[in-house]
Amino acid sequence: MHAYLDIHYGPEAMRHLILADKALAPYIEKFGRVSAKRDPDIFAVLVSSIIADGVAAATALGVERRLIAHCGAITAENILKADLGKLRETGLSQTKIATIRDIAQKIASKQLDLNDTLHFDDDEYVAFLAGIKGVGRHAAEATAIFGEGRLDVFVYADPLVQKAVMKVHGYTSYSLERHERLKKQYSPYGTLATLYYYAIAEGLPQGVGRKG
Repeated sequence: MHAYLDIHYGPEAMRHLILADKALAPYIEKFGRVSAKRDPDIFAVLVSSIIADGVAAATALGVERRLIAHCGAITAENILKADLGKLRETGLSQTKIATIRDIAQKIASKQLDLNDTLHFDDDEYVAFLAGIKGVGRHAAEATAIFGEGRLDVFVYADPLVQKAVMKVHGYTSYSLERHERLKKQYSPYGTLATLYYYAIAEGLPQGVGRKG
């Protein structure tokens, strides 16, 4: 059983966002303090985030449950011991199986340490994870928030967040340029802005972050 931790922030974070974005401010006042959990087991969170990347929330949850039923705890050792045929039966694509096994192999051989990351700022940490073969930006951002509990990660690659931003700001389209502009406004509390946009999108996505 994982020990899930709260993602901590103070009242100054809410005040900052209210002053930074008049369009978002009414939603902050509506929802009040939002909360989310993080799982300090970074490999497990990264695997969960890879599973969830690009698939429906219910599908991802089913795949993860079958993976846990087969492997037990999601550890690098258990992934490498798992039968490939059984891994395919979980619903994981061949590409995602290869990605997860490659990460597990690199951890086992000491080529990769997911816990030696304190020297990264939040943007660097997302870039570090997204630089691992097969890990997309969506999975990297989710791991930064719901694994390490990083506080300045304004998510770009999640369609839920994009739709919520468009709703709040009346955008008919969403671009990286618009995202970067908002990100600067929200910094250093981009993660809290992300949580409010998830709330606006009617709840946090299925997967890591809300368990416990």
